[in-house]
This record gives sequence, C-alpha cells and structure tokens, in this order.
Amino acid sequence: MKVLVAVKRVIDYNVKIRVKADNTGVETANVKMSMNPFDEIAVEEAIRMKEKGQATEIIAFSAGPAQCQETIRTALAMGADRGVLVQTDAELQPLAERTHTYYHGFEQVGMGRGHWNATGHAAAADLVARRLCATKS
Repeated sequence: MKVLVAVKRVIDYNVKIRVKADNTGVETANVKMSMNPFDEIAVEEAIRMKEKGQATEIIAFSAGPAQCQETIRTALAMGADRGVLVQTDAELQPLAERTHTYYHGFEQVGMGRGHWNATGHAAAADLVARRLCATKS
C-alpha cells in the first residue's frame, strides 16, 4: 500500500511570532520555517507502518512556493521514499479543496492535526477522506 503524507511548511514553533506593521498578517521574512510538528508525527506513523510491512511506499506531498522543497527534504531524511511538490505562489486555503485530485490512487493519506496558524489540515483530512470514499466505489 502506498501512503501519502501531506507536509506543510510553517513558522518554526520556537520562533516568537510578529505581526506585520500594516496588520495584514504574520511577518515571515527572515523567519525560520520548519515542517508542521503534527505533520512530523504523520510521517513518523507512516514510517512505522512501513516497518510493520503495512505500507510499501511513503510519499511526502506539499503544495506552495519553491521553499517547500526544504520541508519535503526533511520528510525524505526522516524516511519517506519520495516527495512531490506542487509549486505555486497562489494562496492555498483550504489545501484539500484545490489539491484533492493528487490524493487519488492512495489507500492511506496521512495528515497532521493542524497548526497554530491554520485549521486547514483537519478540514483537509475530512474533505480528502470524503472524496476518496466517494471515488472508491
């Protein structure tokens, strides 16, 4: 079974968050970014599944700017077999609504719970699960 794990690039959890001067969002320039800690847990679980023989391949998936390659590389270093980046500078909220077609063909999709700056992963996981179940008949 192939396992797809969505990995999101977020501001590192150890970084003190600063609001932009114009109050339009969070300052991300010159800020350390890392993989969402909950996504790290999802990658670790996929690795455990592979070690038990329940999975044959782990694929880390991310969508966003070119810098998301770093997040995919982290997943590869953890033990994922390959990575897929859908490179775009467009706003991707919610992630699953625009990228659900990439999940077809997988029997297992792993997503972290969410992150302090977005609840999109929980909604994405629910939406992907519904779409996968609807297309598996």
